[in-house]
Amino acid sequence: MEVQFVNDFEIANIYKQFSPPIFRYMTYLVQHRQVAEDLTQEVFIRFVNLGDVHRTPAEIQGWLRKTARNIAFDYLRRKRLIKFTPFLVIHEKADEHPFFGMEEVRELYDALGKLKPSYREVIIWRKIEELSIKETAEILNWNEEKVKNTLKRAMQALRLKMGGAEDE
Repeated sequence: MEVQFVNDFEIANIYKQFSPPIFRYMTYLVQHRQVAEDLTQEVFIRFVNLGDVHRTPAEIQGWLRKTARNIAFDYLRRKRLIKFTPFLVIHEKADEHPFFGMEEVRELYDALGKLKPSYREVIIWRKIEELSIKETAEILNWNEEKVKNTLKRAMQALRLKMGGAEDE
């Protein structure tokens, strides 16, 4: 099987199409804009170095998401942030964050930072990126039932962190 390499136009189109959701995922996960930009670039550098990108858009997207997850967790392990200690205002200026602007979004961001990693990640993929249960299960290497159960628990925990009741 012969590997076909990509030209600059193909790379630019793939980056334009797939970088926004990868960047959003990284930003929510690491909670720092500059780090998210660097990690997003690393995902695409690995993709270009792979060389064989003549796949379907769904295959490309799946590869990018799984690679983004691996790179993010490698970064967090290296920085000993795997506990996902939420960043304080002194760590990051709120006006530098791409999703800040509305108070509700800031509250959501802060609450996400207080959730355990598996809860944060399943909420990002299912609710923010609006992936299907099947797509989320593939990225996380979970079965679909685990995605459903974890999402339910994660949403309950998120409501509590945001000051809501646990009545559901």
